[in-house]
Amino acid sequence: HVQFRRFLTLRYFAVLTVLLVVASTVFSSPNSRGRTVDIPMDSERISVSLAPESLDRQILLKKPAENSGKVCQWKGTPGTEDDQYPGFCESLIGASKENISTSLECKQECCESEECNGWQFREDLGCRFSTKKHHGWCEPTAPSPWTGQSIEERIEDGQCKWREKPQESQCKGLGSKKPETNPEDCAKACCANPTCKVYQYREDKGCFYGVANYCDTDEGPYAWKPFKGGRKITL
Repeated sequence: HVQFRRFLTLRYFAVLTVLLVVASTVFSSPNSRGRTVDIPMDSERISVSLAPESLDRQILLKKPAENSGKVCQWKGTPGTEDDQYPGFCESLIGASKENISTSLECKQECCESEECNGWQFREDLGCRFSTKKHHGWCEPTAPSPWTGQSIEERIEDGQCKWREKPQESQCKGLGSKKPETNPEDCAKACCANPTCKVYQYREDKGCFYGVANYCDTDEGPYAWKPFKGGRKITL
C-alpha cells in the first residue's frame, strides 16, 4: 500500500509538470496551438493536444484579479463619506493625473497621493485636491440660485432702477446676514442704503446686501449641481 501511494503521488506531480510545460509552450510559441506535443517523462512519452479553445478558457478563468490600488479611510459614516463637501471649496489644486472623469477616480487618486488630504469633484470643474499648502473655505451647502439684483442707477424719491439680469450666483463680501425675511424687503433695504450696490436673498441663507468683492458666474448644466467630495483620515 505504501508503494502504491508513492506511485500515485509521483504520477500526480508528473501530471502537474505536464500542465506547466503545456502552458509554457502555449505562451512562448503562438504557432504551437492546435497541434500535439510529445513530452518525455521517465521512460514514457505523454501526448498532449494544445486545443486553443479549452486551454485558453482555463487560463482566462485562472487569471488573477487586477490590483485595486491603495485603500484609505474617509471621514463620515458609510454612504456619506463622498458627500462631505457639497458646496464649492476655494483654493484647491487640480489633480496631477489627467482625464479623471468620475468622482470615484478622483477619490482613488487622492488616496494614492501622499499630499492629498481631501478631494472634490464635479464634471465641469474636474478633480481638485486639498493639501497642507492648498486649502480654503468650503461652502457647507450645495449650490442653489439666489434671488437678487444689482442697482443700475438711483432715481428720485429714493427709488432704484435694477438691472434686468438677476444675480443668481453668490456674491462675496456682502457682510453679515441682515434682518429682512423676504426678498422684497431685502431689495427695499438695499435701495434705502446709499452705499448698497447689490442684494441677495435665499430661503435657507437669508438676506444680504452691500458692496460685493466679486460675484460667482455659475452657468451651464452643472451650475446648481452639488459637488462630490471627501476628507482622508490620516493615521
